[in-house]
Amino acid sequence: MIEVPAHETGIVRVFAVNGDSRGSGTAQSFLTRLEQDPEDIAAEAVRLREMLGADQIDPTYTETFAVKDVADLGLSRYIATAMDVPMETLAPDRARLDALEGEVLIVLSRALGDTAQTLTPGADLTFIGAYKMAEVPLTGPVKAPPPDPMPAPTPVDEIDAPEEISTGRRTLIVGAALLIAALLVMIVGASN
Repeated sequence: MIEVPAHETGIVRVFAVNGDSRGSGTAQSFLTRLEQDPEDIAAEAVRLREMLGADQIDPTYTETFAVKDVADLGLSRYIATAMDVPMETLAPDRARLDALEGEVLIVLSRALGDTAQTLTPGADLTFIGAYKMAEVPLTGPVKAPPPDPMPAPTPVDEIDAPEEISTGRRTLIVGAALLIAALLVMIVGASN
C-alpha cells in the first residue's frame, strides 16, 4: 500500500507494468492525451484506477510507455530530464530503473488530486519508487518597482518656439524653387 497525503506536490511515482496489462494500451503521454477524445481519457482513468487501486486519478498527469522508447537516453535520465527529478535523488535506484524492460507507468502527484488516498496496486504493477522533483526556490512575493513619477508639466512660456527661418535661408529656398520652375518651363516648351 502507498499512502498519498492530501495536497501532495512534486512526487513522481514509477511502476513497472506486468503480465496481461503490458501492451494493453498504446503509449500515453501528456502530448498524446491532447489529441484524445474525452471518452478515451475517461476509459483510461477507469483502467488506471483499477490498476493502482486509486480512489481517483487524472490520466493527464500520467505516462505509460515502453522502456525501449527511451533506451538511448535511459529511463533514469528520462525521469531526471522530463520530470525534473535531480539525478542525486534517482542515484539509489538508477541501476534498477535503467534495467527495467517492458512498459512503465509514471504517475505525478497532480494525477492523484488534492485528496488523501491509499494506492493498492494490483498484480499488474510493481512499485519501483517515488522521487521528489527539484524544488523551485521561493524568494518571497514578487513586488513591482514603484512607478516613475510623472514629470511636471512644462509651462507654456518655456516651450521653445519653432526656429525662425533666417532671411538668407528664405532667399535661397525661393531662388531654388524659381530655378526649378524655370527649368520645367524650358523642358515643357522644348518638347512642344
